[in-house]
Amino acid sequence: MFKKLTWFTFLLVALSMATGLVYGQSVNINFQPASSEEPNDYLPDTGLLFGDRGNGFSYGWDRDTTADARDRNSANALDQRYDTVMHFSKQGDATWEIALIDGEYDLFIVCGDPGYTDQTNTLDIEGTLVVDLDGQSAENYFDEFAAFVGAFVARYPDTVSSVIIWNEPNLSLEWGGRDVDPEAYTELLRRSYVAARAANPDIRVLGGALAPTTETEGSAAGMNEFSFLARMYEAGAAPYFDALAAHTYGFTQPPEAEPDSAAINFRRIELLREIMRRYGDAEKPVIITESGWNDDPRWVNAVRPGQRIAYTLRAFEMVEAWPWAEQLCIWNFRQPFDRYNRRDAYYALVSSDFTIKPIYEAIQAYARGWENPYAP
Repeated sequence: MFKKLTWFTFLLVALSMATGLVYGQSVNINFQPASSEEPNDYLPDTGLLFGDRGNGFSYGWDRDTTADARDRNSANALDQRYDTVMHFSKQGDATWEIALIDGEYDLFIVCGDPGYTDQTNTLDIEGTLVVDLDGQSAENYFDEFAAFVGAFVARYPDTVSSVIIWNEPNLSLEWGGRDVDPEAYTELLRRSYVAARAANPDIRVLGGALAPTTETEGSAAGMNEFSFLARMYEAGAAPYFDALAAHTYGFTQPPEAEPDSAAINFRRIELLREIMRRYGDAEKPVIITESGWNDDPRWVNAVRPGQRIAYTLRAFEMVEAWPWAEQLCIWNFRQPFDRYNRRDAYYALVSSDFTIKPIYEAIQAYARGWENPYAP
């Protein structure tokens, strides 16, 4: 039983005969209202009774669920696949089926509702019970997560030298849709640190991975990184991370723009560094694990491609001069599907088909000491 179903993929792993699918191909189903836009490469399910859908597959429900389909238009949804849902038990439990011949399949399922966090999604697949508990307790599964960190570190002692605990916990979207909680994150960090060091005493644990945001304390969207880090220190976080991971973006400003707590710019990270000094943690380094400029021509916070190259190279030079900053990592190398995430695709260094962008060539030249091929 799903409470809310969004989309899933059947990937054929082994099959002796073909009907609709052939070896190595997949079928993607999106659950949505009939009037909603269909995601690329997905077949829609709109709640109709089981039957031939006229697209090479027969699938559907044991009762009509068309009235239970929703399109949330939520800012929390990554794309249309996550924004559309089908209530699985709005009017009593329902069963969905697809006709496939016997074989082995990989099944990837996403369930949940981008508009709500107080939900429990339960699913029975061919007699196997799958439960997704999206509870409200901030400490849900902290020990399990820490155990995973320890197991991961133990598995790769010679290849993994550092681990980052979580990503952008000061944003609600990244904290499970719940209110952000610096004290809870500190506890997660503590347990993870202990587990990681027990598995490998030489592992380096990075804390934070904080997002730059101007949200104030009490905001439903998140909390600015300065308040969040200060509360981490107040909660006793200092002994449980060896370096601070932080994200900093330039938006429309050049890298030299003065740091400003009321605006997102590259040097904003210097204010985060001041928090570390205030709490006596100045000897600890900072690693910028996300940064960059976006050149999407349709985004108000983007720059032109030439500006992006110039700003990025100057940012590298600035970080090299900061004794407290060890590395500058560009977000991102590549998106799997540019069309599903336009914004991040314009942060990427190569396109989803691995076409190299000028920004890639400019960074490559900088790293190797070559002349910038795009220098004015």
